[in-house]
Amino acid sequence: MKTAKGNSLFKTGFAALAVVFLVAIVIGCSGDAPFAPVVDDQTSFKALNSALDEFGADPFELLGSADDLARRVWYLQTDADFADVGVDGGTIYLELGAVSSVFDVPPGAVCEDAAAGCFEHITAKAVFIMTPYGSVVFYNFGPDGLVFAEDCTLLLDTRLPEGAVLHLFWFNPDTGAWEVEQRGEADKKGIVEFEINHFSKYAIS
Repeated sequence: MKTAKGNSLFKTGFAALAVVFLVAIVIGCSGDAPFAPVVDDQTSFKALNSALDEFGADPFELLGSADDLARRVWYLQTDADFADVGVDGGTIYLELGAVSSVFDVPPGAVCEDAAAGCFEHITAKAVFIMTPYGSVVFYNFGPDGLVFAEDCTLLLDTRLPEGAVLHLFWFNPDTGAWEVEQRGEADKKGIVEFEINHFSKYAIS
């Protein structure tokens, strides 16, 4: 199932991203949010922890909060989407400033029996935050704990140089900590791909 937003996204293509290093840059709420290149786990964790320290343990509470958009050196933007996914799969599209992402559920990932009429109502919320150490995108997919029979794909259009690295964190409820789950490298077009097999809270930096 494709939403109207998704159809528009594929017609216009992914939005271009500026590649910047966050050195003595003050970003207001009027510009597009760039993705900063990340080179190691330490840089990613600094950006992640900086965002959590500033906005609280649950950044998803910021969805719809206009007050935080006026911060002087913090750029924040939110988006949400949903899809009813059955035997044929489906797609969720999110746009956060200049960042575009696609979450694709392949056929058979949640249901293999079309005659049963089974489906899942899946949701996605995302918060894009710029920090002094880099940028972080937090994702909250639902229903929480849903496990897929086939890996789903999360694609980010970053326009980073080929080989640039981003890290996918997931929140481990058993330890109460954010842990690195995957490392993704930008391809020739700056697209970074991650494989998702269960729903949780994720962060990418």
